[in-house]
Amino acid sequence: MWRKPTLEDIAATLSSKELEAYRSSTAFEAGDPVEALIQRTAAMVRSYCRANRAIKVSPVEGELPESLISPAMDYAAFDILKRLPLAIGEDRRKARESALELFEKGS
Repeated sequence: MWRKPTLEDIAATLSSKELEAYRSSTAFEAGDPVEALIQRTAAMVRSYCRANRAIKVSPVEGELPESLISPAMDYAAFDILKRLPLAIGEDRRKARESALELFEKGS
């Protein structure tokens, strides 16, 4: 099953406090910066899927396989956290690296 990642998906990875801190850390004029980051992340993951000729990519823009939603949010969470004035934990770094490895294996 393919679907678009949602705010609920990123909220399962980050706290509401972290998401609000990210929203207020940027002068993003074209809507919610978290939504924009989710869309950008989905586009990146879809490009890895397209590189794998064995995967039939959904024709719906922004949709990902259900199995890649959580790793995509781990990847996006790191982008959010690196904008905040706090140290990023090793577990978050490893989650991003694992997600990227998974995307690269599939392509």
